[in-house]
Parts: sequence; structure tokens; C-alpha cells
Amino acid sequence: YFPSKAGLYAAAVRGAEEIRRESAMAYAHAIPEQKRSAQATARVLIETFFAPAIDENLLTVRLEPMLAAHRDPELRATMMEFRPGHLDALRVTLRRSGHAAIAEGPDVDLLAQMIDASLMYAGLTGADDPVETAARSVGRLLELASG
Repeated sequence: YFPSKAGLYAAAVRGAEEIRRESAMAYAHAIPEQKRSAQATARVLIETFFAPAIDENLLTVRLEPMLAAHRDPELRATMMEFRPGHLDALRVTLRRSGHAAIAEGPDVDLLAQMIDASLMYAGLTGADDPVETAARSVGRLLELASG
């Protein structure tokens, strides 16, 4: 029982982030270890960040509610509490994809921001496949970071 709608929403956000963190790490560890191109790595990073699954509703069902939660100070605290776990999953994915230098560097949070921003931009511009469009942008960032 939840005494308020806000309490119910807070519990739902916490539960969703717990599932997302656990799923992201499980997904990252299940990725076959092999050298990947920047764009292929970007695709796997997006799949990891939004584990357990991505589909055509990723923007409206997953990303937009996450961004909305960040606008509420209490829910933002919950979202930020789980962020290190999501970033750790991205680090595992980077290492397993042959990009250990990026995984060990200071820019993994920037990479996560780029994933969110690229997906939103792809959706706003009407891309036929927002995930692939975002993967191209994130892949380019990986290329730049690899220098």
C-alpha cells in the first residue's frame, strides 16, 4: 500500500532502476568479448544502457519517463543513486568491445549523456530507426575519444 500517488511513483522508479541496473550489468557481461568497430560498440552500448530490451518504443516508453523523473527533485536523487551502476555496465561493455582506454577514462558519463541526447535527437528529427541513428552519433564520439 502506498499512502500517496507520489509514493507509488517513487517506488516504481526505484524498482525500474534496480531492474535496469541489474539487467545492464548482466547484458554487459554476456556480450562476447571481441574487438568491435566504433558504431558496433555504440549499438551494444545503447542496448546495455537500456537493458533488458530495446524496441521501437524505446523513446516514449523508456527514455522520456526517465527524463521526466530527473525533473522531480526526489526522483532525480533516485535516478542519480543508480547512475554509477549504469556507468559501470557501460565500462564493462567498452572493455569487452576492445575500448578499454575509454572505459578507464574520465568520459564514461559524457558517453552516457551522448547516448540519451542522440536518441532524443533521432526521435525529434523523425529518424526511421532512432537507435541506429543514435549509434552513428555515439560511434563518432567513440572514434573521437579513441583519437
